[in-house]
Amino acid sequence: MSVPKRKAVVALGSNSGDRLSNLTEGLARLAEEGDVRVVAVSGVYETEAQGKATGQNFYNAAALVETALDPVELIALLGRIERTFGRDEDRRREDGGRRLDLDLIYLGDVVYDRDGIVVPHPRRRWRDFVLAPASEIAPRFVDPEDGLTVSELWENLKKTGAPPPERVAEIKRLL
Repeated sequence: MSVPKRKAVVALGSNSGDRLSNLTEGLARLAEEGDVRVVAVSGVYETEAQGKATGQNFYNAAALVETALDPVELIALLGRIERTFGRDEDRRREDGGRRLDLDLIYLGDVVYDRDGIVVPHPRRRWRDFVLAPASEIAPRFVDPEDGLTVSELWENLKKTGAPPPERVAEIKRLL
């Protein structure tokens, strides 16, 4: 019996090196995986580095994918792709620079919280660099915890007065 495929939203970010190339190549690696099909890709948004990240501004995007992988398998895959971009080295950088950061934001209607893996992403509601690109590719995707669409979450966040991130580029379409 085959496992049903679900739509997932994956956030991509980079603030080190050739940011646009990092996002494009990371997305290409994701698209090459037999267990993941890239359905849509957002534009690229530029946002200020947050937390301990003090380097270049981030370039952020989102991908809508289809997969039969479970949360643990999909996060493991994203981690393997990040490591090909030096993620283990990036974790040791004092400036918080990341060549490629891949986060699983949603996996269908899955709500999962075990062994340090949390889906939907616990900080998704407050991140303009997640909601702006995600609302571009999956505006009607329903958050399984609160029942709001991604578009509604983005509109709610914009009402807080924070300036929206600037769309600065396109990822070469791989679809």
